[in-house]
Amino acid sequence: MVVLTALGVLSGIFGGIGVNALIPAFSLAIGAGNAGDDFVSRNIEKLFAAAGIELTIASVLLFIILLFILKAAVSILFSYINTSITSRYSEKTRNRVLYNFLRARWPFLMKQKLGHLERILMVNVDQSTSLLAQIGYAIMSFSNLLVYTAVAVNISLPITAMTFVFGVLVFFGLMRPLTSRVRAFSSEAELINRQVAHSINQSMLGLKSIQASGAGEEVAKGAANYFGGLRSLNVRSNILNIFTGMLIEPLGIIFISGVFAYSYYTSADFNIAALATVIYLIRQIFSYIEQVYTHVLGFTAKAPYVEILLKHEEDAIKEKEEDAGFALFIFINELMFTGVDFAYEGGASVLKGADFAVRKGEFVGIIGPSGAGKTTIVDLILRLLNPSGGCILLDGKDISTISMKEWRRNIGYVSQDIFLMNDTISNNIRFFDSSITDEKIAEAVKMANIYDFIMELPEKFDTVVGERGVLLSGGQRQRLIIARVLARKPQLLILDEATSALDNESEIKIQKVIENLKGKITVIVIAHRLSTLMNSDKILSLKDGKIAESGSPKELLKNKESYFFKVYNIRE
Repeated sequence: MVVLTALGVLSGIFGGIGVNALIPAFSLAIGAGNAGDDFVSRNIEKLFAAAGIELTIASVLLFIILLFILKAAVSILFSYINTSITSRYSEKTRNRVLYNFLRARWPFLMKQKLGHLERILMVNVDQSTSLLAQIGYAIMSFSNLLVYTAVAVNISLPITAMTFVFGVLVFFGLMRPLTSRVRAFSSEAELINRQVAHSINQSMLGLKSIQASGAGEEVAKGAANYFGGLRSLNVRSNILNIFTGMLIEPLGIIFISGVFAYSYYTSADFNIAALATVIYLIRQIFSYIEQVYTHVLGFTAKAPYVEILLKHEEDAIKEKEEDAGFALFIFINELMFTGVDFAYEGGASVLKGADFAVRKGEFVGIIGPSGAGKTTIVDLILRLLNPSGGCILLDGKDISTISMKEWRRNIGYVSQDIFLMNDTISNNIRFFDSSITDEKIAEAVKMANIYDFIMELPEKFDTVVGERGVLLSGGQRQRLIIARVLARKPQLLILDEATSALDNESEIKIQKVIENLKGKITVIVIAHRLSTLMNSDKILSLKDGKIAESGSPKELLKNKESYFFKVYNIRE
């Protein structure tokens, strides 16, 4: 910015001297000799004399051309540096905002609306980049304004003073009230744009349901309301900008006409060359005042976008996921919950003194009614949440002392919400981990019982699965996700309602996958379909945030008062 300011001043100096040089040029043209008696004109004459160049119309015009070529060169350099600064800012800001967002705590991420982050990364960053660019060009305009004003003062202090007073009155008295309206329009437009992004993204995720229920027309009407609001805001905002631009030009012409009339009728030593030059300078001063005001309007319009961007980043930083652990992940004996309590912010307790242990190599099922705390236990194991009380131990060591990266590398997670990219099968299994080889992929898909299906496809592992895996069946998608997890060779695998949305045939295939893993890795399964858990080593039954009962499926079925017995018999 310091360099930009220096270049802006230098550009103004070249332009200002070039304009001032019109006085001797006009004087020579009308046969009045070198009539310029101002400071700049005298020094131009001295410069020519020192260089041994005769002061003629041709030499002065060449001098003016050279100055404006230099001004153009400086302006090009200015634009290049300004563009480099803004491009680098845009790249770094997007990287920083996304990085901070992805490092935020899970409770914060759960509250985020679809489409908002995308909107902030693409539109709000673009707007803040544009504001930064405008700051650069505002420096150029303001520097030129100051230099041209100084040159005008050099020619005629009274006329320049009147010009500046008039310009300030126009700027603050007439134009300033418009900025508050522009800011209000911009704030409203920014909010509507985020709402549109959320609405569209939400509709895309539920597109099949929208089409199947015939709700497309109503969805379109809702979006049309947003679009209508944006249209109204754009019209009003553009009218304000047009009004401002149209107003300044006639005001400038009126003022220049007044200056000409005043000088012509009241000045005894009327100097047409000096007057013509100062009038041109006045016109330039008004032009730069208009540019500065345009930049101010631009700052005002873009400020809400920048504020939301900064607030979003500040919130993400404030909600940064804590990782104070440095220890390695060593799982030899057991993972243990000891008196674990948990309550969401501002909510009732979900877990109340949960105590249980999962031994290495065990297949453990967790059951219970909705809201009992099953998924909360999973989120605590994944360290997406932290206990409100008690502790979780891995071989006697508090898991918070273990490196988060190391922890998640050894924990595999499969949920009922299937996340597949619109990419090839192999890339979906690698999932941003380039260290996973083709051999590991083949081994993982065999363990996930989906190898034969893949080999029957025309493109095999290079087959594109479609958006969210739409070209695959539910069971195939789920087994592909399991293969993704197994390719990372986790020591603990968690399946959270992984079979809840599958048909019986697909569920049986998933059950076979789990059975094949039994004894090889530790498996924790949350399931409503109790048949999935019949081969488990142990079942934990949750009720009101506590472990109400535990035991093998056979033991629990023998107890007719057990939750497992009651629910199993009802569902079977």
